Amino acid sequence: MSKPRSPLRAISDILLVVLFSVGFFEAELFPVGPLMLTTTEIAIGLYVLAVFAWLASERKAPLPRDSVAWALLAIVGTMAVSTVFCERYPVMALKYTVRFFAVVLCYLAFYSHMSDPEVHRRAFRVMAAAAVLIALLGIVEHFAFDAVKPLLRPFRSRILVDVPEPVFLSSGLLFEGDSFVIRSSSVFLHANTLGYFLALTSLLFLSAYPKQAGTRDKWIYASVLLLFGCCMVFTYSRGAFLALAIPLGAVLTIRLATGGHRRGFTRAYGLILVAVVLVAGLMVATQRDFLRGMSALFSAKIADPLEERLTGMRAEGPPVSQGYRSSSLESRFALWRASLRLWRSHRLTGVGPDNFRMLFFENLDYVNEDLEIHKGLLRAHNLFLDVLAEMGLLGLGALLLLLAAVTVRLVVLLRSGGASLQNLSLAGAFGVFLIGNLFDVIYYYHIYMIPVLALFCVISLRSRDGAVPDA
Repeated sequence: MSKPRSPLRAISDILLVVLFSVGFFEAELFPVGPLMLTTTEIAIGLYVLAVFAWLASERKAPLPRDSVAWALLAIVGTMAVSTVFCERYPVMALKYTVRFFAVVLCYLAFYSHMSDPEVHRRAFRVMAAAAVLIALLGIVEHFAFDAVKPLLRPFRSRILVDVPEPVFLSSGLLFEGDSFVIRSSSVFLHANTLGYFLALTSLLFLSAYPKQAGTRDKWIYASVLLLFGCCMVFTYSRGAFLALAIPLGAVLTIRLATGGHRRGFTRAYGLILVAVVLVAGLMVATQRDFLRGMSALFSAKIADPLEERLTGMRAEGPPVSQGYRSSSLESRFALWRASLRLWRSHRLTGVGPDNFRMLFFENLDYVNEDLEIHKGLLRAHNLFLDVLAEMGLLGLGALLLLLAAVTVRLVVLLRSGGASLQNLSLAGAFGVFLIGNLFDVIYYYHIYMIPVLALFCVISLRSRDGAVPDA
């Protein structure tokens, strides 16, 4: 006879569902020092407290013998050292270190709570359900922004409160000549964020595919993945396209090479291929907007009305580039050079956690519209350079230690559990994380940290528990 769940365990289960649903609809509440307390941080805090209380009631240790957990704590340690030696914005660095420590506690809670495979499968399915609503808002936003503007307004950052609409969408606008195309960003108000979130969610959702799936399961999974693909089209996020396409293609290829041509391939992957074809058809059907939007990513043009709105916002500093709009690729090169300059000024400990966005503007060769609008907001658009600039060689070493720990656990998982759909999907999600972080920073933000830490945790737990039956 199974032991009944304790009330604290039941509360933890409920709060896990809240975290993987409401937690992605992050809204700012009120300032706490230089940072804003958000609804997601409250959800994380309540969940961690509930799990730790449950563990204490059963006299279980919250700190496992897990290399990934220790690597995460090593990152917190390097952040603390960097904060001590931080010369500018030390309070910002301290607050950010505390915030990151909170999400590491969330990982420890995941590790204890998700030891039951059904728990993390439920969490990933709940996350996909929340992502469905987010994707629907994003698709409507692309075609009729005014229709969803009231729904998106609560998730608008107060940092952008004085920026006129629709410019407050930030990266949500692509300009071609004298017109613009809205990039889907949904509740995140940043198109790339939405793109990477959907890429991660797609593969995590696929990792929860039932081993004995019925017809209804097949159609649900196919429909959800198709919806995510459609929404990703309208984010125009090239990095997210690559981050999803390469791992998903590898998953399909490996499954086919290891016997996926049998019934399992026809059952699960045939539906994915149909979804890919339909998404490609969507691109063709909306080619006027889609092609214009994609070409605008490389264009050096800017609409005159926006340039007029930005007049007077330009701060004293680096010279304005001749192509003021410039391209996002050019902006990334400028940010990468700025990150290396910041690192050279503090090689061992960096300039301090969360300080890249405060200091990069002073280290640019030139300014264009992309860089100016995001002044005080941008990361380095490369996780490794961002960590190098903010936490120096110590921080980069801790990050590489984390990635090595996850990679080792993933190899153990694939060797013990084989090339099952679930295992390969987890490997694919890790691929999304690695590829995406070459062009952006899929880290730090709660939108990313919740699914990323859950991914790391599930990989570690599954490798610890041994083989997972093929599906």
